Amino acid sequence: MKKYFYILCVLLITLNISAFKTYAVNDGTIDTGFVDSINSLINDNWEDNYFSCISFTIGADKMDVDGEERPMTPAVLEDGNLMLPVTDMANVVGADVNIDKKTGQITVIDDEEKAIIVPAVEEETRRSQKGGPREFTVRDDGSVEGSYSDGTKFTRKPWVTAERAEKSLNIDVIRGKNNVMIIRPFQLKQLVVQMKDNASLYDTFGAQDFVTDGAGLYLLQYRSVRAAKSAFDRFSEISDVEFAVPNRIVKTESLSWGTERIAAELFKTKLISENKTQNNINVAVIDTGVDTSHPFLSGRIADDGYDFIDNDTVPEDISGHGTHIAGIIADCSTSNVKVAPVKALNNEGKGNTLTIYLSIKYAADKGARVINMSFGTYDKDPHNLIAQAVDYATGKGCVCVAAAGNEARDVIDMCPANLPDAISVAAVDQSDLPASFSNYGAGIDVAAPGVNIYSCMPRGGYASLSGTSMAAPHVTASAAMLLLDNRTLSPSGVRDSLKYITKHAGSSAIYGIGIVDFRAYFENSGKVTEEYTELPFMNGYPGGNFQPDADLSRAEAAQTIYNILGPGIKDDLGRLSGFNDIDSFHWAADAFAWVITRGYFMGSGNGALRPDDPITRAELSAVLYRAAQKENLPDEAGSQSINFNDINGHWAYDNIMALAQKGIIIGYEDGLFKPENNVTRAETVAMIARLFNRTNEFRPNITFSDVPQTHWAYEYIMNAVNGRSILIDSAA
Repeated sequence: MKKYFYILCVLLITLNISAFKTYAVNDGTIDTGFVDSINSLINDNWEDNYFSCISFTIGADKMDVDGEERPMTPAVLEDGNLMLPVTDMANVVGADVNIDKKTGQITVIDDEEKAIIVPAVEEETRRSQKGGPREFTVRDDGSVEGSYSDGTKFTRKPWVTAERAEKSLNIDVIRGKNNVMIIRPFQLKQLVVQMKDNASLYDTFGAQDFVTDGAGLYLLQYRSVRAAKSAFDRFSEISDVEFAVPNRIVKTESLSWGTERIAAELFKTKLISENKTQNNINVAVIDTGVDTSHPFLSGRIADDGYDFIDNDTVPEDISGHGTHIAGIIADCSTSNVKVAPVKALNNEGKGNTLTIYLSIKYAADKGARVINMSFGTYDKDPHNLIAQAVDYATGKGCVCVAAAGNEARDVIDMCPANLPDAISVAAVDQSDLPASFSNYGAGIDVAAPGVNIYSCMPRGGYASLSGTSMAAPHVTASAAMLLLDNRTLSPSGVRDSLKYITKHAGSSAIYGIGIVDFRAYFENSGKVTEEYTELPFMNGYPGGNFQPDADLSRAEAAQTIYNILGPGIKDDLGRLSGFNDIDSFHWAADAFAWVITRGYFMGSGNGALRPDDPITRAELSAVLYRAAQKENLPDEAGSQSINFNDINGHWAYDNIMALAQKGIIIGYEDGLFKPENNVTRAETVAMIARLFNRTNEFRPNITFSDVPQTHWAYEYIMNAVNGRSILIDSAA
């Protein structure tokens, strides 16, 4: 049996029966014996299958159980009803499952009580309206496979309605739009009861054991979940009871891998050692509210919260979105960074720009130094309501941080992330790769962890969520700590200071100035002095050859562009559905999905992508021109007078001339460009190196027998396969 140290999520209750143990309170401080007894009672009754929260997406084949990924039969929607895989749920909560292999009937035994689940074969028969199956087989997980008399085959998983699962397994199912969270409030079989002043507890309603502080606070232990729930209902009817709640547990560990990734603890330690955590700084979370009673947020909630949805001072969170964000901020900052919850979105996460406008101004007027905005709307008008509010808040000294959005499109369309005064935050995963959903573009300022982030949820729960909504609060917390380090910083000063706590990761259209990482501050002694590596973008062949004069295939071209502009990005391969000569198993499928989605690459117009055909000089010129336009690349090559005799009237004339005038592409000595010639691998790396300023400072770790130093493209090729290091140095 595991032993843990726990913090009680809720308070306890007291009994005046001499057979039970009591502990006195001395000068308002609980006797240490009381704390020891609490821990002993919890540890003695702890079971390995206890969990804080299960979360999953409808239709997904994996669930998250307190940060641990486990396989599951996907939950589905049938006639609007959420259907859950009963055997998977039973295994997680520790219930016994018996399956009758003849009938398919499932018996769930939880808490010493049986629940009979309708066999999957009967449910299939009811839904199909074909009568009973001719034959069927019951699998070990309770699913049924069979066929009808007409030969039609079927497979039915052991699904039950969410309501039936709640009753059978003593769980609470909380459903969002696409996500589901499952908690088990009474799984510890404990209640915490607080009696009113001068009142005594004369009946525990069946508790097997309890401890008390001797002043009306009790922790009661019951035999079963149902016994605890029954006692809970009874306590609610007693007027002398101040409150009675199920006891829940919080593990004393960091909530999010993001906290470690950005090295927040390093900067926390610095601030504490320099005595810069004495005075509070408020961070407003404009969202769906916050569960202000969540134990992890204890002592971290400011008094300035407001609910603009219900027009009161209790910004309660039902959705969980705002609570999750508040947990990330708390986890990534020192204890004097306080969260001021401002509820501007309803329980479905929806709102309107007027309410957002009022909320931002309210937060600024209340003295918030940082405002987290993990919401968005499509609006390019630079004078819209949200833009005005952000401008107002910035003028009041607020740093406004915005989630870039989860549409995998240019952030220029998404407000408030597209506003010049907002710090736009993209999301990355645990490998520092861009999240597939994250918006991108010239408007991205910085990147932060945003995939599978574990944080708080309402009712004392926890869950892993993904989105730029989760990335933004990492930056919000970082901005707050920068302000603690230097309280005189203006919003623009905070924005500028981000460069001291970020590390370059790739294209600015994806990462902005880089990924938040406080290690950068300490590694460079307060200077932005950093050596970073631009990754290789083309490889050689087995045997030590590069084959510089070989034709470049269209697939190789797509992969090369993908390597240099979007390392690691994966998009939905369904975007390739219009092509009849490539599938998701092609080695360059991900690269094609990415370059086609962004408009860099096009097919031949007849449903063919021709991935393995050579790409011509004209085609590659067009691809590079579109990429340059999309990425807003600087014109560093100057302007040259160029005229090719063989491209007048050519479909790619404008593309070729635009790149040629900047020195990106070069023709032949006879004055021709030869647009329909296949482009070689050497020509390709030369064009890309010029376009992306990858022309020197390479590290010759890899060499090729067919690329001597005298080869005209030697430096280009060496840079392409080795990458390069760049030094940035500016005073902090």
